[in-house]
Amino acid sequence: MDTASFDTVRSLMEQPSRTTSQDAEVLEQCILEYPYFHAAFLLLAHALRQGPAGTWSRQLPRLSVHVRNRSLLQRIPDRTCPDPEPEPLTVLSVETVQKAAIPAPETEVVVPEAVAPAPDIIDQFLEHPRIAPPEKDSDFKVNISDSLREDEDLATETLARIYLEQGYLRKALSVFRILILKYPEKSSYFAAQIQKLEQELI
Repeated sequence: MDTASFDTVRSLMEQPSRTTSQDAEVLEQCILEYPYFHAAFLLLAHALRQGPAGTWSRQLPRLSVHVRNRSLLQRIPDRTCPDPEPEPLTVLSVETVQKAAIPAPETEVVVPEAVAPAPDIIDQFLEHPRIAPPEKDSDFKVNISDSLREDEDLATETLARIYLEQGYLRKALSVFRILILKYPEKSSYFAAQIQKLEQELI
């Protein structure tokens, strides 16, 4: 890139609003030499926006890939289309508004008779509770024997150690007996633990 092109790009970076469609060629050359120059892609977007209508829409996918923040592409003004003139405000008189107003249908307003105050809900609940306690002779029985049975799938070496630390030697022994069948590769270790526990229990 020659010095004149470099100066052009630098001046456009200082004042991006001065970018015109004629600057597109210089910016394309800059992008070819410096493909990771984010600001050059933005300036090129400015230049293409001022150019022919089809150029901008064809180049937009390529530009959106190279521009880090795509919302910057949306902020580029389109100087080829003039801003539409705002419509002048019309002042309406009160009479015009009243004539245009739709009359409300006449409806009869019904006023309810005086309603007696509701009794205090909490006092009413305390006097007559709706939740009755269960009867003592109920047929509902809980069988807790299933919850006390140990599951063989939950037997782990950690559980056996916890039982040992808490002093439940018989439970630790039963867990080690399950583990010796579950993990035959560690059977010598578990057999030694079982033998040690059986000696302590005697």
